[in-house]
Parts: sequence; structure tokens; C-alpha cells
Amino acid sequence: TEFKAVGHSRNVQWMRYNQKGDKLLSYAADEYTGLNPEYCVWNCATGSLLHTSEDEPPTDIFDASTARERYKAYKWGIIWVGGKTPFDESDISFSGDTRFDGNAYFCEDDAGRRVSACYVDGPKIHFLRI
Repeated sequence: TEFKAVGHSRNVQWMRYNQKGDKLLSYAADEYTGLNPEYCVWNCATGSLLHTSEDEPPTDIFDASTARERYKAYKWGIIWVGGKTPFDESDISFSGDTRFDGNAYFCEDDAGRRVSACYVDGPKIHFLRI
């Protein structure tokens, strides 16, 4: 059987979680021209691709108007730093593998509990268990 990768062929530029934090909308396009846009909707629990298109998905697939604000943690040299939400280096661990050099994104529910997390490494999205 032939293997076919699903998802983005270019680096992910931004993402949004839906209201429940169980779906993720990601966007990629040519970095310089913005041409060839790729929108993907993912199931956060399974990491499976639910929808892909060149246009924003219809609201029955992902309603961007009710998307939750996510916060980002990023690597600065050898340490992880966070955005608006208090962040601790222990929030991110990859079994001692220090080759990762991307950003981690978290979605919180109304009570401030993290319900979803992912790590973006170029065109790849790694869904993390919380």
C-alpha cells in the first residue's frame, strides 16, 4: 500500500480551537505570497483530519466566530516561555527529546482548565494528551 500524508504541505501559520476545545482549525499558505491556502480541521482527541479545503470551512464543520482564545508557549533558546497565562516549563515535556523547535498551543475551558494542547513543528501538528 502507498502511504499518503494528510494535513499541511506548508508551515502552519495559525490555529484556533473551537468553543469546546475538541476541534482545531489550522491554516497554512505560502509564507511570502499567501497563495495556496490550506485550511484543516482536526479532531483533538484522535488527531484525525476531519476536513481540508482551500477556503475557510463552513460553520457546521468549524464555527470560527465562537473560537476560543488559545495561548501559546514557545521556546526561547533552551527554555519554554508562555503568553498571558502563567506557564511553567513542566507544562511541556517530550521525553527528553530536545530536537523540537516549534510552538505549543493550549486551549482552556471556562474554569481555566486545559482541555486541549498541540505542538506545531513546521507543517506538522502533534496533538498532546493532557
